[in-house]
Amino acid sequence: MKSLQERLRDLEKHGMLTRTRYDEQPARVEHTITLLGQRTAEVMVALKEIASQMEKVTCICPMESSCSAMCPKRTTPETAERRRGHR
Repeated sequence: MKSLQERLRDLEKHGMLTRTRYDEQPARVEHTITLLGQRTAEVMVALKEIASQMEKVTCICPMESSCSAMCPKRTTPETAERRRGHR
């Protein structure tokens, strides 16, 4: 597992954070999120929301791994309950 310091350095390397080191005792370092980091965080939050919604969706078609949202066999807990009621 990566340490916090390793993760911060990776984020800095990829332009997500800036690192400011102050010449003080004890040593002090400050990390600030960049515009790229903010935009990436917004996208990640949106993807997490979509993923949490997708966890509630079950596909019963043979092509489950590539099943699209338009698949007629794709069900949510609500549509599954409605289908059970129509039997």
